[in-house]
Formats: sequence, structure tokens, C-alpha cells
Amino acid sequence: MSSLRRILLLAIIALVLVWVTLAIVVYGDLPATLATHFGPDGRADQFSEKSIGSWFVLTIIGVCTTAFLLVTAQRADSRPEMFNIPGKAALLSLPRDLQAPFLEELATWMTGLSLVVIVQFAAIQYDMWRVATSSQRGLSLVSWSAMGIGFGGFMLGTIVWMVYFRRVVVAAAAVAVARAPSTGRRTS
Repeated sequence: MSSLRRILLLAIIALVLVWVTLAIVVYGDLPATLATHFGPDGRADQFSEKSIGSWFVLTIIGVCTTAFLLVTAQRADSRPEMFNIPGKAALLSLPRDLQAPFLEELATWMTGLSLVVIVQFAAIQYDMWRVATSSQRGLSLVSWSAMGIGFGGFMLGTIVWMVYFRRVVVAAAAVAVARAPSTGRRTS
């Protein structure tokens, strides 16, 4: 596991622990009504009665989505064929030892996506709490920033990464083919 991936994973674990702990701690102090939906303008537009489900649904979905992404990222080494990535055929044509750095990069990217997901869900739940306990009426700068920087930046970065990834994988496959010993047979 690369050092970047390890740092991302530690950040995710810390954020999940803090988020779940805070969600549990503040639950008892929540009022009877909670904002459960924010419209396109960011204002709370649907409300529900306080319940374990209405408060913890974001926590459960966020943690489960993050866990799924992290487990899938761990499978990159053992099951690279299950990923739909640019240059997949070229990647799979490489010997296992040459696939390893590319698969680590893929796993690191997915771990980064996991961090974006968990930050976004935690930010929205933070705003649910703020709407419930103060005069705030909608999403805060925290959530808008998480959406803009997180998803917008991550999606743009993903496009750039995919183009780069395909280019280097195809180049590595071409080098591997050129260096492969010839079988001595001629094809006509």
C-alpha cells in the first residue's frame, strides 16, 4: 500500500469515527423535527420527525458506501479484470509485476473517492444538525464547498487521470511487448 493511500485511509477512519461519535452524541439534543432534504437552492425543503432512521440514514449510507469503495479498492490487486478502466486490455496484457503500480494507483484513486464521499455525507449531516438547532435555513458554505471542491474537483481530476492512466498503461504494454522474447515463429 502506498504512503498516500495509507494517509487517505487513516483520514477516512478518523473522520468516520469522529462523525459517528458526534452523530450519536448530539442525537439526544435534537429537536422533534429534522430537515431531511435540501432543494437545489440549498434550502431545507422537507422535514421529518426525529427518529433513529431520519437522523442516522446519512451516516449509514455514507459509511456503507465508503466501506464498499474501500473493499473494492482492496480487490484491485487480485481482480483487476473487474474494473472498467481506460486501457484495461493493455493493463491485463501486462505481466503481474508490471500491473502492480497501475493497480496501486487505481486503489489510491478509489480511496480518495471514498474520502470525498464521507466528507460530503458528513457535511450534509452537519447542516441537518445546524438547521435543527439554529437559525440556519439550508446548506452551509461547508457543504457547498464539499460539493464543489469534492465532487467537481474530483470529477475533473478523474477525467485527467483517466486520460493519463490509459496513456501510460498502453505505453507500458507496448514496451512489454517489445521486450518480450520472440517465439521464433513467423506469421504470414
